[in-house]
Amino acid sequence: MRVAVVTSGHIPSQWAHSVAVAKNANGFVQCGHDVELLSPERLYESQKRRKIDSIPDYYGISEEIDVTLFPDKTPYYFSDVPYVGFALDALSFGTFDITRRIGDPERKITAYIEEEEFDLAYCRTYRATNYLVEKGVPTIMESHSPTLRRHAQRRVMKNATKDAFCGLVTIGENLKDNFVEAGVPEEKVLVLQDGVDLDQFADRISKGKARSELGLPADQQLVVYVGSLHEDKGIRHSLQVASRLPNVRFQFVGGDEDDVDTWSKTAADIGADNTHFSGYVPNREVPKYLAAADVLLMPYKTDHDVRLMDLKSTSPLKLFEYMAAERPIVSSDIPAISRTLTHEETGLLAEPNDVDELVSYVTRVFRDEEFATKLAQNARNEVPKYSWQSRCETMIKDLMAN
Repeated sequence: MRVAVVTSGHIPSQWAHSVAVAKNANGFVQCGHDVELLSPERLYESQKRRKIDSIPDYYGISEEIDVTLFPDKTPYYFSDVPYVGFALDALSFGTFDITRRIGDPERKITAYIEEEEFDLAYCRTYRATNYLVEKGVPTIMESHSPTLRRHAQRRVMKNATKDAFCGLVTIGENLKDNFVEAGVPEEKVLVLQDGVDLDQFADRISKGKARSELGLPADQQLVVYVGSLHEDKGIRHSLQVASRLPNVRFQFVGGDEDDVDTWSKTAADIGADNTHFSGYVPNREVPKYLAAADVLLMPYKTDHDVRLMDLKSTSPLKLFEYMAAERPIVSSDIPAISRTLTHEETGLLAEPNDVDELVSYVTRVFRDEEFATKLAQNARNEVPKYSWQSRCETMIKDLMAN
């Protein structure tokens, strides 16, 4: 089957959304399908693309995936410019989005899919979903949006009853309820967590070799965090844990330059001199950092005023990569984690915002090597069902039949 994977932009980029899109495309390839990744190209993506050799290599996905970018000739070309993007985003809440009337790249993507006669479109964008369904192209849409206020979103809800709308994939039961209430037939909504590319972890590198290649100390206890450095990802809590364990090295992998600068200053202010920031690294390099670790840390701050994610429905990519890395995991006990990890079986889950408990669990892993090994092995044994390939197989089996 020929599958078009369509996104609204940010290919290539460091954002988790773009990584998930690329990995889903790879999942379809692993299922044996012919896949092309289609995306608008704006100023940010254009600048980023010039700095890399290959988009598939950047994401660590199959070179068999063709990537076709469609220049955005609307004002959204400048959407990543500070303040400009905010203004354009505000306009898009109107019933008629005047900024999209002419030159919309997603219309061009739709025409391309029709012309090339793809068998299926998998979309992470409302606009292209509407265009494709209205043209009669079999389409699966994925959305993690907790709100359905935009015109394009409401239009999808109306189109959801059409035969060409095969179904909608989301990552939480509460999100499914929102979509069903908005008009999507319940039998067309599928809840699937995000996944992991097991091929990246097939040839697992030893801890010693990983540390040598990354220039990390060979004999120092090492805690690794991978992901964005937003406040609600528990970075402040992680730094507080580090300040309590001064002989342990804490390595933070991810975040842009501003994030790294901000948290480096915070670490210095609280005396966490044992913290080190690698900044953003391409996804293909993440397994090496995970292999170097003694403990993988995943705290969440639940009392933060600005919430960037829904702690009930989020499906962190790092969770499944941590599990695949076969290293003991210490995390906060939030619904999105506890539905996958079981305390003291596949991870250690601390009460949210409880730094004392996080310190206790990290210390326990270092103190009890046999227990730590059991946690890591149990998590690794659970992870195959969360592969991107398995996810794509389930999508096709459960939704294409509709």
